[in-house]
Amino acid sequence: MNRQTAVATHVGAAAGVGLEVVSLSKRYDGHQALAGVDLKIHPGEFFTLLGPSGCGKTTLLRLIAGLERPDGGDVLIDGQQVTGQAAHARKVNTVFQSYALFPHLNVADNVAFGLRMQGMEKATRQRKVAEMLAFMHIEALAERRPEQLSGGQQQRVALARALVNEPQILLLDEPLSALDAKLRAELQLELKRTQRRLGMTFILVTHDQAEALTLSDRIAVMREGRVEQVGGVTELYERPRTAYVAEFLGQANSLRVSAASGHEVDTPIGRLRLHEAAPAGLSQVMVRPERLSLDGISDENCNRFEARVIERIYLGAGSRYTLDINGTALIAMIAHQSYATHLPEEGDRVQVQVHPRDVIPLAER
Repeated sequence: MNRQTAVATHVGAAAGVGLEVVSLSKRYDGHQALAGVDLKIHPGEFFTLLGPSGCGKTTLLRLIAGLERPDGGDVLIDGQQVTGQAAHARKVNTVFQSYALFPHLNVADNVAFGLRMQGMEKATRQRKVAEMLAFMHIEALAERRPEQLSGGQQQRVALARALVNEPQILLLDEPLSALDAKLRAELQLELKRTQRRLGMTFILVTHDQAEALTLSDRIAVMREGRVEQVGGVTELYERPRTAYVAEFLGQANSLRVSAASGHEVDTPIGRLRLHEAAPAGLSQVMVRPERLSLDGISDENCNRFEARVIERIYLGAGSRYTLDINGTALIAMIAHQSYATHLPEEGDRVQVQVHPRDVIPLAER
């Protein structure tokens, strides 16, 4: 058995554990950081807590880790109540935003630290560390100190230190936020591949919507201490329930509804047909920018409008257009390869189309 297979076998034996939080609440100096949160996280999934600063996502992660105690509610890991357990007693490890590597220890000793604290015999400890360094492709860094490492290398060491303890669940508190955009994109894919190889339950906290879409099996979008919506990445992006979710997870053209009848709604850009009958009390609909077409090919099944191009921004593979339709500005994202002729320029008049299935009803909250 090679070292990479050994790690996947040992760590995977503790993997596939689910987590549940029930009516979890927490207050700080009168501020309600969490307000009765309920979540079920499936065994072996990559689950993300997504939201802006102050929404409660890091508080929730700290309660799961046992670093703080809730004011109310329960935390269950693999069906077992752990709310009253200390952090060290839970089979949960955390990778922090700062990585929290010990500056006086080399890479191998940093990775070995938790095993040493457990009292593991030296030969076994050295074997496990060697296997983990190989698994994370950082064995050549074993003798280096943290200050001699790049940001990406430090992130790999922090991840190795957390995984070598064979936790049932790995918690990740914005571990990539300090890296530059190119390295962050590379390590996102590396992190996802690591999770898949191990089959372990990963729970990530982030405010970065692109990171959440790249890494996650499911996402909980959080707002003011509550969970706004939980779902798979496709479901949340294509069928958000509220304007908050639609606008936080990608760009959205939100339009107020002044009247609705059957499959039709009146909006500032004109009357739009929906794929299904408008729900009672509908006050807003949404269209994703990439669902707007400017190709001029008429489709009688689509909603059609005339627009003026206010702005075009070239983005390489496509262009971002700002359009004026009846005095309302809409954003369209157009892929260059979808055009056989020249792309519209600023000042041009264009025909805009959107299919009824891409006009999404939104709840007020």
